[in-house]
Amino acid sequence: MDRGELCFLADEAGALIAYQETGASWTSLLAFSDEEKALEFRRRGGLVNCAVVAIDLADEASVRALITQVKRRAVRSLLLDLNFDSGHCQEVELIGQAFANPTERRLAPKARGSSLTHL
Repeated sequence: MDRGELCFLADEAGALIAYQETGASWTSLLAFSDEEKALEFRRRGGLVNCAVVAIDLADEASVRALITQVKRRAVRSLLLDLNFDSGHCQEVELIGQAFANPTERRLAPKARGSSLTHL
């Protein structure tokens, strides 16, 4: 994850949208590898008041600042390209001020309905 952009969903106040599984003490930030995937999740999830915002992965200072900011809010990973229907995504752990390698993940149907939070 060192090229291109990462897209996020943000509410009208600019808060990023994160996902918290039932019973978890941490959250995962929703992230998408392109704007189309972010828009599709927004549409399928009924998040009509959310905008798509992006960060350039080549901008190391901005990436570090983002990770530092969201870790303060108990975010431990990104859910990259979460498919609203299947629950399939890639989980990217936040290690220090960088992203770990993505691992395949599928959220269980009950967990998918857990809760979206605003950071």
